[in-house]
Amino acid sequence: MVQLPEEGDWVEMMREYESLGFFPSGHVMEKLRGLLPNDVLSTKDIERLEEGAPVKVAGMRFRLQHPNSNVYFMGLEDEFGHAELILWPRIYDRVKKYLHGSNLLIASGTISRREGTLTVMVGNVEPIEVNSPQLQTKDWG
Repeated sequence: MVQLPEEGDWVEMMREYESLGFFPSGHVMEKLRGLLPNDVLSTKDIERLEEGAPVKVAGMRFRLQHPNSNVYFMGLEDEFGHAELILWPRIYDRVKKYLHGSNLLIASGTISRREGTLTVMVGNVEPIEVNSPQLQTKDWG
């Protein structure tokens, strides 16, 4: 019998995503965090930032909405929680190929703290390039 190498955690996680649509043993960002640049923060880390602070945050896009307004609302999820993001139409038009082509994203922008909320006002979005199935998201509008 041929001895095959053991499959790693990444392969196991991808199989669970492919068959179940989620990863019950953790979060994909746990596996990716160490591969990201040091300036990419988690949702836990951005909570301490002040109004107007520059920020990069990474996660899995779980929602994209465009209600009857001039902005797009997006949610990113990582291993610690959710980040709420706002994209103006000119930004959305520039990055929409990434928003609809990949669900693992790095968003950069500035922190907005208005009326007790924490939001990232997005200036750019780029995909996190990994070999993964298309992870499921919910989009409206």
